Amino acid sequence: ISSLDPLSTLPELEEVSFAGTPVSSIEPLMELGYLEKIELSAGQVPAEELEKFLEMHPDCEVLMRK
Repeated sequence: ISSLDPLSTLPELEEVSFAGTPVSSIEPLMELGYLEKIELSAGQVPAEELEKFLEMHPDCEVLMRK
């Protein structure tokens, strides 16, 4: 997996894990309203992008893997 772009067409997606992949943006997940949990590697996406995601999805659990 190198991009989350295809996931933007799955509006009912609830969980996604992409830790340990070359994915560097969660922008495609921003408009997905049913997300309950995402799992990524620490430092994988820009801090500003992660902050924006958390503001838009306050109830979504974000797991950061080392």
